[in-house]
Amino acid sequence: MKQNKLIAEFMGMIIKQGACSGVYANNKRICGLDGLKYNLSWDWLMPVITGILGIASELDEMERYHIVIDQIPQISHTYKSVVEFINWYNKEEKEK
Repeated sequence: MKQNKLIAEFMGMIIKQGACSGVYANNKRICGLDGLKYNLSWDWLMPVITGILGIASELDEMERYHIVIDQIPQISHTYKSVVEFINWYNKEEKEK
C-alpha cells in the first residue's frame, strides 16, 4: 500500500521485501510492505501521531495536528488525516 510506505518512510523505516521483524539497521526498523499495519492498528498509528505532534508544535502548526486527532476514534479517518499531514509536510520540506 502506497500510503503505508509513505508513513513508514516518514517514521524512518527501511523498506525491504517480506514481513516486519524486530530487526534494525542503523537504529531504523526494517520492514516489508506486507508487514506495515498503519491502516489497521492503533499500535502502529499512534507513534506516528506522536511524531506529528512534535513536528506540528515545532512548526507552530497545531491546527494541522488537531485535524489529525479530531478523527480519532475512527482509524480509517485518522489514517487518511495522517497521510494528508505527511504529504503536506513533505511538500513543505521540499520547498525549503
